[in-house]
Amino acid sequence: MDRSKEDHQRQGTAAAIHAAPFTVQEVWLRYFSSAGDVDEYEVDAYLSGMIVLPPVECDLIAHAVNELIDEIPALPRAPYQNDLPPQQTPEQTREQAPEQAAQQAAQQTRPATAID
Repeated sequence: MDRSKEDHQRQGTAAAIHAAPFTVQEVWLRYFSSAGDVDEYEVDAYLSGMIVLPPVECDLIAHAVNELIDEIPALPRAPYQNDLPPQQTPEQTREQAPEQAAQQAAQQTRPATAID
């Protein structure tokens, strides 16, 4: 593998780890469970640029990082105007209030079933 490709992969992998909320130990554990061959200290040394690992090990580390990133819950997105529900007028709210009260009363007074 070309040395510049190795450096690019290593730097990209290290940057992804630093941007994410997990540690090298978590990366190593995932990497090792995916048939990785080197220990945690070697993974840390690789990510720091101190040692060079075989391409297959570099790919396994990158794969472990990407799996961990995929498990991070997505952040809530800001809605656009077209995504917002239409606003109700005060008249619509007053008209719906008796209907909603009747529905709530019916739900509270209905007998419990085996499904409940």
